[in-house]
Amino acid sequence: MEFDSVVVGGGLVGVSLGLAMAQKGTKVCLVDAGLQSASTALDGRTLALAQGSRQILVKLGLWDALKDHAHSIEEIRISQPKSKGFVHYKSKDVGPDPMGYLIPLTHLQKALEDKIQEEPNVTLTRPFKVQALENHDHHVSLTSDTGHTIHTKLCFAADGKQSWIRSHLGMRTKKWPYDQTGIVTTVRHEKPHNQVAFEHFLPRGPLAFLPLKEYESAIVWTEEKDAAAYLMALDEQGFESLLQESFPHLGALTITSPRQSYPLSGHFVPSPTKGRTFLVGDAAHGIHPVAGQGFNLGLRDVAWFLQQPSHVFTDLSLLTKRYTRHRRFDVWSMTALTHGLVKLFSHPSSTLSHLRGVGMELTNHLPFVKRLLTRHAMGIMGGSRET
Repeated sequence: MEFDSVVVGGGLVGVSLGLAMAQKGTKVCLVDAGLQSASTALDGRTLALAQGSRQILVKLGLWDALKDHAHSIEEIRISQPKSKGFVHYKSKDVGPDPMGYLIPLTHLQKALEDKIQEEPNVTLTRPFKVQALENHDHHVSLTSDTGHTIHTKLCFAADGKQSWIRSHLGMRTKKWPYDQTGIVTTVRHEKPHNQVAFEHFLPRGPLAFLPLKEYESAIVWTEEKDAAAYLMALDEQGFESLLQESFPHLGALTITSPRQSYPLSGHFVPSPTKGRTFLVGDAAHGIHPVAGQGFNLGLRDVAWFLQQPSHVFTDLSLLTKRYTRHRRFDVWSMTALTHGLVKLFSHPSSTLSHLRGVGMELTNHLPFVKRLLTRHAMGIMGGSRET
């Protein structure tokens, strides 16, 4: 079988990219190792979606199916314990749109799966576990563990942070551990959140409250590994007690979904292309969840391909050069921002804590800086110039 492009990986970014390439009128094959796409898996988590990402989902024809399930983020408040200093970002400072949205992951998964199923330019091939990949001068050959072979002009690897394709092609990857664990759940609280997202930096990692319904929020609590294991072992009452002690500003808290945990690490592929194969999403980069930007970063990979004129895809050298150059700044800047925030706020020095408080208070009184940072958080900074 021959295609214009093959997308390997049926997760959020992979399905989004399959839709994007199909919109360009090309013949696309989406393959995934599972019997069904990862987009149908049950998951109680929520996803932070920047305003810029909403605009991408509009272009992909997905937003109408999602908007009734989206909870808006109008403001973001960043703080630390025992400090009067804080930063408060407001969407109204830069325009009428919210800063972003919280969407239950299952709703986004379902919207993607429904859309890809009805796309005439996409062939779904599942299960298809890639066992061999060969880059040729004019095509890529992919062979499954059952001996099924597909030929394509371009191959897009969206097969996650442990990407088999990245490893198989020997693509150099910079990796770093955080020695932290992320704990996610949802809670009901006594006081309304008023569409404010809270990022509270504790000594061992950030604690985020992300607004869902008026009296309900999604929690992302980052802790050192041993402390996280202790928190996960607590019964609900014990966990609720420590959570409220760490962030008492919303009143009494009650857990409303099972706790889940996952280890945190980061990685970056300096050259995300090899031959006719391109890495996208978590296969190409992974960042700390402190700013909730992981999926947004991957979706901007998708948007970049969607924005390219058709002639770029016929010139492999131009496509490779542009993709590597134009995505590098966005990926590096977001990686540096999230990594820097974690290191800055995790330092135990009381002097540094005081300076952080002063810095946040100063930022609050610099409207130009606040607007710039607000636009960056919203993912609407604008693209790079095409040359």
